[in-house]
Amino acid sequence: MGRVLLHQAGAGPAADSPADARPDPAREPECGSVAGHAAQGGPGKGNGGIRAMRYLFSTLALGWLFGMATPALATSVELVALFTGKVVLRIDGKRRVLAEGERSPEGVEVLRANSERAIVRVDGIERRLTLQSGRFGGPYRKQERAVVRLYREPNGHFITAGSINGLPVSLMVDTGATVVAISEQLARRLGIDYQRAEQDHVRTAAGISTAWPVTLNRVRLGDIELEHVEGVVLPGNQPEIPLLGMSFLKRLNTRTEGQVMILETK
Repeated sequence: MGRVLLHQAGAGPAADSPADARPDPAREPECGSVAGHAAQGGPGKGNGGIRAMRYLFSTLALGWLFGMATPALATSVELVALFTGKVVLRIDGKRRVLAEGERSPEGVEVLRANSERAIVRVDGIERRLTLQSGRFGGPYRKQERAVVRLYREPNGHFITAGSINGLPVSLMVDTGATVVAISEQLARRLGIDYQRAEQDHVRTAAGISTAWPVTLNRVRLGDIELEHVEGVVLPGNQPEIPLLGMSFLKRLNTRTEGQVMILETK
């Protein structure tokens, strides 16, 4: 590191001094020696101590400025919901709805999004988010009450990403369904031994159908996860999208504001 010379007013060479005058090395404090001659009580005690102190303060000021110029990167990003071409994130505690190609005020850019995963870029680094991975980044403090907002689709339904027993699925809100309804095909994927249950009959949009009552270990929607949720397995591959019925919804506070349905834990 080179020597930094700080001239105090009135402490420089006199006006009639030769232009090529050089400071006396014996009176100059060495860089890195804060006390200089002042600590030794030698010649130049006053000026040496002042110059050393000014050098120290300048060094501290430069360090402070360089520290201020480097922003702290402590962004916490949590996946709330997935849609085709759109994603709902909670970034540093703030909820953001971003489409593909959009960048949040915090600098999180959505590159791709579908019902299964989202690819985002933070500080030049690409990250893959799924409902299973959930979150990355700095510490996140869970809210006292979990809140999820669903946006009405053009067809009038509220469809969102969620999971059943840890398996990512799409879910459609159906306040007319008594319980959560899933297809026989999905039940096999979930590893549910539904055929051990006694068959029952339920009324569906297509009429009366046989069904198997089951208990789902976990149903998750964003920050909201409920355990031991009553459900029913319908034969075949219908419903294509699992129906989020009242066995889940009645355990939450729900309200609709325009095109948004708000779900909140009690």
